Amino acid sequence: MHRFPNPSSAVDTIINCFNVLYENIDRDEAFGLFDMQEILVSNGLISSSGATGIRALLKGSNKDLSRDKSYNQCKMFAEIYRFLGWMQSHGSALNFTFTQLGDHVASAVDEKPLVEMCFLGIEFPNELIEVSGDYSIRPFASIIKFMNELDGVLSRDEMILGPLSMLHDRDKIEWKNKVELIRGFRQKPNDFKKALSEALKSRGIKKATAENYTRFPLGALKWLNWAQPCRDKKCKYPISNTVIS
Repeated sequence: MHRFPNPSSAVDTIINCFNVLYENIDRDEAFGLFDMQEILVSNGLISSSGATGIRALLKGSNKDLSRDKSYNQCKMFAEIYRFLGWMQSHGSALNFTFTQLGDHVASAVDEKPLVEMCFLGIEFPNELIEVSGDYSIRPFASIIKFMNELDGVLSRDEMILGPLSMLHDRDKIEWKNKVELIRGFRQKPNDFKKALSEALKSRGIKKATAENYTRFPLGALKWLNWAQPCRDKKCKYPISNTVIS
């Protein structure tokens, strides 16, 4: 399963944080996570333990960086900006520079059409990001195609077992088999739950963790107006957290 970071499921927040970084860092200057942390925290854009600003830096600061909340939030923001193509690594994995695409996003009067294309263009792996595992997917393009082939409806759990678990989304046979698998499970919800549980267990992923990986794409789908949530009772099958095109 492809794992999305989740510093925020609100795309407006992700864009706003990027714009603030762009405004406070010289265009051709390389920067790191500590630079991002200082800028975003001091501007009150991220918090730690309920605090913002300098208090957040003090409360969140930890010699063990894996437990430094604001630092790790910046790490997730950086990953998102890299796979959107707005930033790139410079010299090492945790040093960055802005890209020309990032220039356009930061200077756009109405950035939404450009951001929409950025989401459609997300592909793993790519020139900016390597991934662990032997797979090649375009997650947002695949999610939309899945919805189109499945009556315009896709649940969160189907997203986990379907498009986010593809090995190669350009493989027509694999694609057809995945779609038919999900379609068949809609008539057998208990079999679906069992298959999902077994798939996650085989990958060493807890259900709650897998659900957290979907928060970013679900938020983006809604912000982009590509899909909207619907209540289960309005849908054709009883699987929770459903999105509908």
